Amino acid sequence: MYKRQIPTCTINGGKTIEVNFGNLPVGNLSSGQYPQTRQVSVYCPYTNNVPFVRITGSALSGAPQNNVLASSVSNFGIALYQGADQSKPMLLGNGMTINGINMGYVLTQGFAENGNGNAVLTFTAVPWAAASTVLKAGSFSATATMSVNYL
Repeated sequence: MYKRQIPTCTINGGKTIEVNFGNLPVGNLSSGQYPQTRQVSVYCPYTNNVPFVRITGSALSGAPQNNVLASSVSNFGIALYQGADQSKPMLLGNGMTINGINMGYVLTQGFAENGNGNAVLTFTAVPWAAASTVLKAGSFSATATMSVNYL
């Protein structure tokens, strides 16, 4: 029996993507302020059909949508969005499963194909905490794994 497998794309040349927020105030982080937009290179040896993005990481409990990564600080996380604005959440988790492969979610914004398997993925990361959360000054981090595949 032959099973066709679509190769995974390479994101950012296989290097870690870092988003530095600098110094943030400890209050009012529930309103979408202080966004950081990044563009990363994507190379896909197979580019037919529809691109999907899969983000795996710990979701922040109590966040209004499933696009907020938990951070090292309790009740504080990083909301992720497709594209250069905050209109399309970049959902966390396995998303659609096809033939036993967790594809993630369809990329509908922020993905520009340049030909020959090359593309640019634009995403926005935004600090998020519930309005009632009292934060203390200090550093924080959040981590996730991102993959892009085509159906």
